[in-house]
Amino acid sequence: GHGNFGLSKEQLSFFVQGELPFLSESGEPLVKEDGSFVMGPDGNGKCLHALATSGILQKWKERGVQYINIILVDNPLAVPFDAELLGWHAHLGGDVVVKCVPRDNPEEKVGVLVSEEEKIKVIEYSEMPKEAMRDTAKYPYANISLFSVTMDFAEKVANKELPLHKAYKPAATNEGIVNGWKFEYFIFDFLPFASAHLLVYPRSEIFAPLKAKEGSNSPEEVKKSLEAYERTLFESVTGLKAPKGPLELDAQFYYPTPALKGAWKSAPLADGGFIPSKV
Repeated sequence: GHGNFGLSKEQLSFFVQGELPFLSESGEPLVKEDGSFVMGPDGNGKCLHALATSGILQKWKERGVQYINIILVDNPLAVPFDAELLGWHAHLGGDVVVKCVPRDNPEEKVGVLVSEEEKIKVIEYSEMPKEAMRDTAKYPYANISLFSVTMDFAEKVANKELPLHKAYKPAATNEGIVNGWKFEYFIFDFLPFASAHLLVYPRSEIFAPLKAKEGSNSPEEVKKSLEAYERTLFESVTGLKAPKGPLELDAQFYYPTPALKGAWKSAPLADGGFIPSKV
């Protein structure tokens, strides 16, 4: 439906995410109306394992891939090919580079980056003491699930056992909607095994999560954040003032070439709408 996003079929790979059963308060599997177990995704912590067991890691290795750019949240400000992140990783070295943002709300439901025994790690918001969550001076950075991981590290930890995290969630069962325990693995539990670095960015540049129908993480607010970012991007690439009306940029503006920049010199602008690359 998307024409492979402009890529060839050989450049795309897919794997099927695993599942784990929901459990009742007494530890029994919850059951659906058809008699099968209620299942939920096993979490992003199984990402590297799935890449390895599906053969994708090996295929990438054979093609000379050295770094994996991982995006794990519905976040349109996350760049699919993050040249800046990969460049910093090559410069800094180490196994992992984590992109993060300052915490602007102590109640925000995000993992918190901490330092423990000279290692970077993440504590999930639901597992961190409330007093510590409120201390944004001591714990200033939020994990937003943007990582660069070396191929060597991915291969080394792909089969490591990680802890399970649980959350009390509603589930559709043969007795209607009931709350049960949902279990997941989280990818940040690899960090204690890694030599890692942090890159801190303004939130407006890299994080606009889509999490809710209404409010700060709603489609409407995410759209505003994306449009504001693309106005800034358009002006930085072209040197022109962005149009006043609503706009959407061609994806090539995210990877500007000299040809694209040249095509926009002294170019006339419409009031808004879709702005093509012209190349």
